[in-house]
Amino acid sequence: MSKPLNLRDLEPGSRVRLQDGTVLFVVDNPRDGAWLICAPEDSPEDRDGVFLADIIGEAD
Repeated sequence: MSKPLNLRDLEPGSRVRLQDGTVLFVVDNPRDGAWLICAPEDSPEDRDGVFLADIIGEAD
């Protein structure tokens, strides 16, 4: 069984997988435990907030 994901622990540069299978990299972490600022690896300028419920875990 995998360890629960704690968004506060994720550093910029980490990769996360969303419910739909999309993999994004963490650009910034406000460390509020609910949101990450992420972007696609091939388009880092397209930053967007991603909510905890949309993330299933860290990507390999």
